[in-house]
Amino acid sequence: AAGRDLSDRAGLTLCAVMHNEMYFLPAFLEHYRALGVERFVVLDDRSDDGTAEMLDAQADCMRLASDVRFSDKVGSGRAIYAWRRLLLDRYCTDRWAMMIDADEFVLPPPGLSMADVAQSLERRKSQSVWGIMADAYPSDRGALAASSEHPFNLQDEWFVDARRHFWIRPGRRKPIALYRGARARLMAEYGIETSRRSGFRKALGRLGGGRFLKLNQQSKVPLVRWTSGHRLDGQHRMLPPPNVADVLPMAHFKFTGDVYGKISHALGTGSYAGKSRHYVLLAKLLERMEAEGASFLGPHSRPIFPVAELYRCGLGKWTG
Repeated sequence: AAGRDLSDRAGLTLCAVMHNEMYFLPAFLEHYRALGVERFVVLDDRSDDGTAEMLDAQADCMRLASDVRFSDKVGSGRAIYAWRRLLLDRYCTDRWAMMIDADEFVLPPPGLSMADVAQSLERRKSQSVWGIMADAYPSDRGALAASSEHPFNLQDEWFVDARRHFWIRPGRRKPIALYRGARARLMAEYGIETSRRSGFRKALGRLGGGRFLKLNQQSKVPLVRWTSGHRLDGQHRMLPPPNVADVLPMAHFKFTGDVYGKISHALGTGSYAGKSRHYVLLAKLLERMEAEGASFLGPHSRPIFPVAELYRCGLGKWTG
């Protein structure tokens, strides 16, 4: 531990890997404390923007450090995958835990804490639950620029595409995608070619069907009772998978005031997956939208609050 040692603290734990997340961090801590998180275990990847200092100042935060960077090779994969597994193994075995990134805000059913969600899952003999990372965005480029003038505020006017994204089959390794999300929709609307694969996929994109092509990971397991029998299955899945059909919406904030800084860092280092290809596409999209003065809104856009509306529209599902 680089900061205080909270190894023995009980209660719901949130694990995260962070690098320079001061834009999100205050709102992130506030949001998850309100949902019942009692301990934050954060592996800080050499932040130099105040993230480390803020974590060290929080009584419920335990900051860890590493001699390697998140994109370095460890075994057959990047260090970030090994870190996530180690955090869960070392601090969360046989207890409920969340594995969340700084730009992800889980939105449980109204009136429920994450501890309530965990208790419901236990009653139904499930050790985890699916989440859908729904792209959150402002209304237009002007609102995007305004969001850069102050730290991130979840209560600002943010939107998501409030429609069903997945068909969940309990006990199956991954959900079946029904809708590819706002980023894929926007890339298609503004003519950004996203596919480097087959001629069919490229043709589908040129014909306006890009919204049906996979662009980014959307499903995730945000809450798990981690045991020695669990293992990570890629970046966003776990084995065994959830055996309930519920899904928790997760507002995933890529279109915010810090997007240009993230793009600059990603393109400068090439340290993200696929040589930061996703950030290359984001840069092209924002450049084209700026030239056209375009809106982010689409036919299914809804504000993230009230959360009950997201469940009513099918973005989330809760039967517990």
